[in-house]
Amino acid sequence: MEDRKDFEERDRQRLQAAQKESVSFYDAGHKHERTSVGVAKQGIHDSGNRTGFGTGAVRDRPQGKGRFVLLSPIALRRIALRAEDGERKYGDGRNWEKGMPVSEFLDSALRHLAQYMAGDDNEDHLAAAAWNLQAAMQTEELHPDMQNIPGREGKVYVWYSQFAEGWNK
Repeated sequence: MEDRKDFEERDRQRLQAAQKESVSFYDAGHKHERTSVGVAKQGIHDSGNRTGFGTGAVRDRPQGKGRFVLLSPIALRRIALRAEDGERKYGDGRNWEKGMPVSEFLDSALRHLAQYMAGDDNEDHLAAAAWNLQAAMQTEELHPDMQNIPGREGKVYVWYSQFAEGWNK
């Protein structure tokens, strides 16, 4: 019977052999990989930046995708609960995406911060402020015509489009 060490070594050798037999090429900005069995995988982008792991696994980890694992799961949960409250209140969880002036979100965020700082605890004011700030960020990028903060009108942010492009690399 094959022991675990032999199994892992055989598996490692198979992986190395498959990597040597695969052919990579670029076509119209997309990387395609053809393995020895001729299966094409489309849309596999490669930054050239590799991160190796102690297990022998390797991963492409380019900058510009964001480090989602560094975000607080507690904060994300509280913001998500706030979004759920808004869905109950307005009947449509995506109502805010239809577009409203950025000042509406900022006014609400600042009001919730002031309430938090004043000691008001009748609702999760920090989550409410964070929710409004994320809505303002999305609005300024996807609805630049809704940017009505003096000195910011006409400024178009391209972070989202850069992120979206980086997401697939």
